[in-house]
Amino acid sequence: MCANILWRKTVMSYEKPKNKEAADIESRLNKVGRAGKRPSIIDPRLVGWMADWARYRNIQERWASASTDDWDVVFMQWALKGRVKQFVDHCEAQETPESKLALKGIKQVYDFVWPHTSSCGYIFASLWGWLQLELEKPGETRPSTPLEQMKGIRKWAKESGTKINGWTSDGFGGVRAIVGTLTNRKEA
Repeated sequence: MCANILWRKTVMSYEKPKNKEAADIESRLNKVGRAGKRPSIIDPRLVGWMADWARYRNIQERWASASTDDWDVVFMQWALKGRVKQFVDHCEAQETPESKLALKGIKQVYDFVWPHTSSCGYIFASLWGWLQLELEKPGETRPSTPLEQMKGIRKWAKESGTKINGWTSDGFGGVRAIVGTLTNRKEA
């Protein structure tokens, strides 16, 4: 599934690394991602890479990013999307300093309270929310699919007498109707 994430030629953070260690981690993990093939969940390299990922985020004091171009967003999706639960289970069984640090980084994303609005909710779900859903965080639900949203909007439009002239998408799964004027408005 996510093994097919296309690693862009340069995936960089807009934020300058705070020190040499952070710059080295960013450079090294970008090379890992560009190399392509995701390692097995039990590959010790993956635990080390995710520990480095968490170390970088601690150095940079990054708890959540809102940019699809940030290398740490792309790296985590490349490394774990579709298999984060298995990775967490593997790390919990290891009890090593590296596995504990990797888990700490994942927990920071897990604990983040993300917006569930019609715009930001879909963006965050695309960037980080998938992790909370894969780990079955209580109270979190997947955002509505575009078809589910369109069905709800059509129902609202019919009930309110609003004409739908077209549709737009935010690129992350959020759908919006382009509406005209009210056609069957009932007077109160």
